This record gives sequence, structure tokens and C-alpha cells, in this order.
Amino acid sequence: MRDMLQNIGLWAVAAMLVIISPAAALEPPVFDINIVQGMEREVVIPLLDVTQPLGTCSDNVEHDEIRITISNIREIKGYIRMSLYGSEKKEWLAKGKKLVRFDVQVTGRQMVVCMPLPRGPGVYSLGMFHDEDANRKFAYFSEGFGVSNNAKRGFFKQPPFKKTRFETQSGRNDLMVQMRY
Repeated sequence: MRDMLQNIGLWAVAAMLVIISPAAALEPPVFDINIVQGMEREVVIPLLDVTQPLGTCSDNVEHDEIRITISNIREIKGYIRMSLYGSEKKEWLAKGKKLVRFDVQVTGRQMVVCMPLPRGPGVYSLGMFHDEDANRKFAYFSEGFGVSNNAKRGFFKQPPFKKTRFETQSGRNDLMVQMRY
């Protein structure tokens, strides 16, 4: 009898979870939220639709975001690792200073990806690289990179912050990035 009551109790809890959160119970996440990283990770995760592939743009903009059109992708394989940085020059490409980072699977030679803006409207910089071999590391001489405003880098130098910074408004902001190999 006791076992039967315990089983009924577990089923009751499971039923309550379905009633409280039917979407979560019926639709498993499409991506692992652990691939979302950065200093503002906890702010960004609730803004993502986990029932869609990471970076999917919705028709209804409910928060501040950037819609990035990425062009000139060499191979349709691997991931694009995207990192969003804040308004300070000292944070640009500095270890541990990215606001948000996530990897999106390459699905074409041109892609459109949306990324929430964790601090709302303001000044940001965006950097990305094409991880063609999907090893989560950037191969400087063989894999492509792109930055906001398509700023150019020098030989063994990162693009300067003042050329990569962009200002955002409330709602959706469009940005174009061309990959370079």
C-alpha cells in the first residue's frame, strides 16, 4: 500500500509540473544552455527560446537584441563562435570580459543570427570566428573571423575597439559581418 501511495504521489507531482509548465514538459530544449557563456549569462538565458535552435530570430521582438547577418562563410560545417563585449576598450577581446558567448551551427554560406543585448541599448562590440573543425578553438591561420563594422586587423593584431564598437537602440538592431579567411 505504501509503495502504491508513493507512486501516486510521484504521478501527482509530475501532473502538477505539466499543468504549471506545459511547454517545458512537452518540448525539450533544442540546445544545451551550458554552451551559453559570459559575464551576463544569467541575464541572457531567460531571453532565449530553448525550443528553437540557438540564435534563431523570432518575428516578435520582446527584448533588445542584435540581428546579425553573417556572410562569406567558406564551408558549411562546424560552428560560428560569437562573443559580445561591452562599451569599454579594455574589455574588447579580453579574457573573461565577454558579456555573452555562444556557438551556432553553420547552416549556410550566409546566416542570420539573433543575440540578446544583456545590458539593453548602448555600446557593444562583436567578435566571431568560424570553428570549421568544431574543436572550440580558433586556428589563426586557417579559420575565418569576423567583427562588428567589418573592421580589419593588422598582421598578428586584433582589430581596434574604436573601429568595432557600435551603438544599439531599443528593440531589434541589424548588423552585418563578413567573415574573412
